Amino acid sequence: MKIAKITIGLIVCFNYAMPNNYTDSLLIELDKVIQNQEEYQNKKIERINAIKNFFLISKKENELSKQYNVADLLYEEYKTFNYDSAVFYGYQLLEAASQLNNPVNIADAKIKLSLLLLSAGMFTETINTLNTISPTDLNDSLKTTYYRLFARTYFDMADYANDIHFLAIHNMEGYTYIDSALLFASKNSYDYYSINGLRFLRMGDVDSARFYYESLINDFNLSSRQYAIEASSLSFIYFYSDKQEESMQLLIKSAIEDVKYSIKETTAIRNLADMLYKQGDNDRAYSYIQGALDDADFYGANQRKIQISNILPIIEQKQIEIIKHQKSKLLKYSIILLVISVSLFLLVVIVYIQKGRLKFTKLQLAKTNGNLNRFVEKLTEANQIKEEYIGQFFKTITAYIAKIEGFKKSVNRKMTVKRFDEIGEIINKINVKKEREELFQSFDTIFLRIFPDFIDNYNKHLKRGEDPISLENSGLSSEMRIFALIRLGIEENEKIAEILNFSLNTIYTYKTRIKNKLDFTNEEFEKQIKVL
Repeated sequence: MKIAKITIGLIVCFNYAMPNNYTDSLLIELDKVIQNQEEYQNKKIERINAIKNFFLISKKENELSKQYNVADLLYEEYKTFNYDSAVFYGYQLLEAASQLNNPVNIADAKIKLSLLLLSAGMFTETINTLNTISPTDLNDSLKTTYYRLFARTYFDMADYANDIHFLAIHNMEGYTYIDSALLFASKNSYDYYSINGLRFLRMGDVDSARFYYESLINDFNLSSRQYAIEASSLSFIYFYSDKQEESMQLLIKSAIEDVKYSIKETTAIRNLADMLYKQGDNDRAYSYIQGALDDADFYGANQRKIQISNILPIIEQKQIEIIKHQKSKLLKYSIILLVISVSLFLLVVIVYIQKGRLKFTKLQLAKTNGNLNRFVEKLTEANQIKEEYIGQFFKTITAYIAKIEGFKKSVNRKMTVKRFDEIGEIINKINVKKEREELFQSFDTIFLRIFPDFIDNYNKHLKRGEDPISLENSGLSSEMRIFALIRLGIEENEKIAEILNFSLNTIYTYKTRIKNKLDFTNEEFEKQIKVL
């Protein structure tokens, strides 16, 4: 029953949120009471245990009247709850009645045992037991029960007969006994209406049967067991009268009463499962038929198990088909999900690769921008150098042109007055060395103004142990002027030698000496000098 409870619990949660109509609300109520059926059952067991204590006391005290009454109470508690226990106390009831030597009580006990035998499908044993009863010993109420039980036995035999001949015979026997039962039933009593309902239902007079069953449901104060029985019968009539909704509602109500009062010998929930299956609600049908099977196992009568076994395989097969279909759908969804997952993974990989490429591109752009900025700085520096040197070039050239022009005028004057001997004196006044020194001093001043950090940067690259150089009072040293010219872009040794008035060997010597002092390789030397 635990599996059924779990499934029903899920159904409760679902339907509680989405009740469609009165039938749905009744199903929700049924699901709730099924969830709580263990509580109802425990209360019944507590009540039975209390009665058992009285029975043991009556046995101990050997009070036959009390034994009979308490055994009767225990029989009533067990007759729809547990077959074996009901039979046990049925025989205890018969034993007490026999010891009391009361024919009515003995007959009553045998009728009650016959009812149990019938619920177990033991038709021969039922008839044999009933045949041991003498109707003359019975009052009208017991005669009604006696003949009604005979009628039910033959009707049940007709329902389970595989032969048309025996089916007709059993039905005729049933009609005979049911007519006898009606002779002793009080008019307007529960028994009278219930027996008439059964009689017309077996005869196929649905309208008359419906009248009696509806009267029972609407006009009589029925016990839970009586309501469950009559509601199931009326439900059967409604189902074949195109009143499926009303039929199901009655079955649900009947099942609710069965669960609340722990009635295990029941057909309502089994029939309800069959109806739900036919309407396509296989999940609920499967839960209910499992619950019905659990009840039948608990009750212990093989007849109910056989009835359920006729329905259970059909519902189980449908449930298996549903599960297979769900598995198929799940497999399809899993494949789709796998495809989506793989696609997403590939998309993530592509995005990651693109992100890496973008990052690399950004780095390349940053590097390019850096190089461009340095190139712009160099261009700016080159323009600055160009402007500085052009200005200084024009200043120096202008000065020399002015000197040449003064020299020319002086020579012309001397030639005009034919003072040729003084021309030599004028020429001798020209000091080429001094002019060259002034040129170098001017070069040093302009260079250091353009590259103020040249000497410091130079000293930073000296090898360990080498003495740093410092500016001389007159400016750069002769060897430093070589590298100043290289820094300005003049790389040819011949050009440098011509500008500084050095021999090529001197230039090579100075360059080698400086290379040995700096931490630059030969390949990088002039390249690094250009960026000092």
